[in-house]
Amino acid sequence: MKRTKGRPRDGGRRPVQVFTCGPFTFHVDRALALAGNAEKYRPQKRWPNPAWVGPFIEVNEERIEEADLSRPVLFATLLTDGRPWRLLIDGNHRVLKAVRHGAQVEAIQLDLADTLRVVQGPAHLIERMRRDGAQLRLLSERVEA
Repeated sequence: MKRTKGRPRDGGRRPVQVFTCGPFTFHVDRALALAGNAEKYRPQKRWPNPAWVGPFIEVNEERIEEADLSRPVLFATLLTDGRPWRLLIDGNHRVLKAVRHGAQVEAIQLDLADTLRVVQGPAHLIERMRRDGAQLRLLSERVEA
């Protein structure tokens, strides 16, 4: 199941945003911080595809119209069976609003190294992504979780 949820932080601050997809949990706040590196990532205008939003995403119809299209959507890079693919981890409601209004969105895709910094999941799957990523030269160094 894919969903976004917040986890309370210590001290009563706003919740930490996480995204869960199958066995993987992504720390969205950390991912957004990494995506903010303007030397490494530049948002690219894209026509959104409703397929970016998985079938098990909890969609709140009211939040779609409230979504801020000036904020970029964020993808993680995963590897399955030696093939890279992207997963939308932040911006589902923005994508749906853009589709509904025929608008483009800015999108950022984290590279595999940064994805491995923000994802948690079964150790054997994470290690396989590291190994396959190194073999495919998607990783320049060993990435610590």
